[in-house]
Amino acid sequence: METTEKPGRKIGNLILRALSALAALAVSYGCLRWDVVHASGWAWAVLIAAFSLLCLREFFRLAVECDIRPFTPLGLVCGPLWILCQEWELSGESAGLLAASPSWILLLFAATAAMLLQLTRRSNKNALTNVAATLLGLVYCAVNYVYCGVGRLRHFGA
Repeated sequence: METTEKPGRKIGNLILRALSALAALAVSYGCLRWDVVHASGWAWAVLIAAFSLLCLREFFRLAVECDIRPFTPLGLVCGPLWILCQEWELSGESAGLLAASPSWILLLFAATAAMLLQLTRRSNKNALTNVAATLLGLVYCAVNYVYCGVGRLRHFGA
């Protein structure tokens, strides 16, 4: 495959990525600082949810390039919501409201909705792959953040 990029374009792209990374670091520091000062945790959770939204969008774009048709809108809604549900649970505000964990109810809803949405498509070609790609995107880009500790940073001292 031949590239038609101009030689100066790569350097411009590198500078743009570096500036974007610096901006992301500044926003991350600001959110973490806000949460430490105000002891809330919600600014950090919203930031992580936004990052997961970007990761999910990229994940689903790559899946579409591989001829897989995940349920992108469902994943883009449920992924960040899952992270916010985790913060809600960890903050103790959800105690006693539901019999089960809200985040796991949301994940069960996403799995059921993906299977039902697959039934509405004209073709059932790669049905299992489409549903699995949607759920893998959620687990890889949203659930993974929380259980790797990124979403639980402020709760270590609690």
